[in-house]
Amino acid sequence: MITDTKLNLTDWVCLATLAPGATALCTSTASYIIQAEDVLNKGIVNTATATGTPPTTPSGAPVIPPATAIAASPA
Repeated sequence: MITDTKLNLTDWVCLATLAPGATALCTSTASYIIQAEDVLNKGIVNTATATGTPPTTPSGAPVIPPATAIAASPA
């Protein structure tokens, strides 16, 4: 579910199911009208929150993803 107060989206459902490790691109036709305050602030700040239910095994136990190696950045 996606919540974005600036676009007036509350618990908007993008997908019913997403497989572990999969990604999704969600689009909406919601719109926002630029306000005078946005112009005075020289920009618009917007934050959206995406939430979901973690996958479970047939027994109901949570799925533990495999460890992912992350390469160290050169200093």
